[in-house]
Amino acid sequence: MPSRSDERSIIDAERRFLRALCQESCPVRARESAKNALVDYLWREPVHEIIFSFVVVQPATAPIPLRDQLPGLLTRKGFPDVDWELFFQPVSISETKLADLVRELAAPQEAGPKRGLT
Repeated sequence: MPSRSDERSIIDAERRFLRALCQESCPVRARESAKNALVDYLWREPVHEIIFSFVVVQPATAPIPLRDQLPGLLTRKGFPDVDWELFFQPVSISETKLADLVRELAAPQEAGPKRGLT
């Protein structure tokens, strides 16, 4: 069982990953790769799972920007008080670093229980 500091570290990695994924500049292939690698990932924060599930299915040229859709989505899913702007703060991360972050998140799951996205 992971320690509290390990859990906090994983939650922070989830948040960094989602911030990168929510950027308009995030390449479509990076989203696709993350979607495939983390399909069975056990998210530590339920709101992170909701955001991930939504972001990876959005078309590259969605008529309504993700930033405008996310608050309503989170409210409908029962998370009206989430600081959703946090996920749109600018972040500079290369595709290689993003792939490393995906591997970091997926690694602990290899030995643990798996579940699909809701």
